[in-house]
Amino acid sequence: MKKYFVVGLIMILCGIGIGQIVRKEPQNPYENRFASLLEDYDATYNERIEKSESDEILRVYDLQNNQTGYMVVNQGYEDVILMYVVLSEEDIEQVDILYQNETKDYGGYVEEAWFLKRLMLPVTHKLQVVKMKKERPGDVVAITGATVTSKAVVEGINTCLEENGGIR
Repeated sequence: MKKYFVVGLIMILCGIGIGQIVRKEPQNPYENRFASLLEDYDATYNERIEKSESDEILRVYDLQNNQTGYMVVNQGYEDVILMYVVLSEEDIEQVDILYQNETKDYGGYVEEAWFLKRLMLPVTHKLQVVKMKKERPGDVVAITGATVTSKAVVEGINTCLEENGGIR
């Protein structure tokens, strides 16, 4: 009887140990949601800097000309906003909205060239959303009626700036 108890206990402990080995870390939910897009970017930009990636920064790529590309996700008004941000040592070089599901009449303007142009700024100040008039170098005038969406984009860029070594 004692022998069966010991054998049973060993089997249970082995099962628990194997379960711990087989079980993987929970994957970032955005990895699955945007899998095909991430695969496309991984195929295009093969110099990935995985140690800099996080729950918000899904991908970091070492690009040419001392530039770094960031695939960053942030919560908008209706849904998350997925962006690709390229930073140089001096400037925000590029911001592409890869996914958004904001309201068409207001938040959808986040993809328009006139709004994206507002984001092409030097990396000397943390970006800040303002509602009316740009007064400081890091100010970004929000889309009227889409302040939450505008803030989501700006906060995503600020996350990239912080990862990139902060504001200079």
